[in-house]
Amino acid sequence: MDIRAELERVRAEADSNRKHMYEKSEHERANHLDALVEVTEEKSRVEHELRAAEDELRTCMRDAQQAQDQVHSLRRDVRELTDALDGSMRAVEDAQRRHDQLAAQFSQATQKIVALEDERDSLVQEVALYRSKVDEMVS
Repeated sequence: MDIRAELERVRAEADSNRKHMYEKSEHERANHLDALVEVTEEKSRVEHELRAAEDELRTCMRDAQQAQDQVHSLRRDVRELTDALDGSMRAVEDAQRRHDQLAAQFSQATQKIVALEDERDSLVQEVALYRSKVDEMVS
């Protein structure tokens, strides 16, 4: 009977070990499943954050493109304004030259007027002299 008792004890121990191993295996599987669920949830969260970041990146890129388009537009406006300013400056320079020409002509005309007034005054004096001579001769 010792052998039978020993055999029963060994069988019971083997069953207990199998049961323990099965339970341990089930526990490990449950832990692995829990870990897999956590990893899957984390993956979903990260994918969601990634999509949100991609959307934000697209928005930033669109805003950057709009800003770049505005910069190009402003540069074009600056070139047009610069061209217009250059044209205006040329017109001012032309007007200044014309003003200088007219001022010179005005100065020459003023000198001629002064010379003609002097000549007139001289002629008036000469006429007055002749009149007085005529008046002397007549009297």
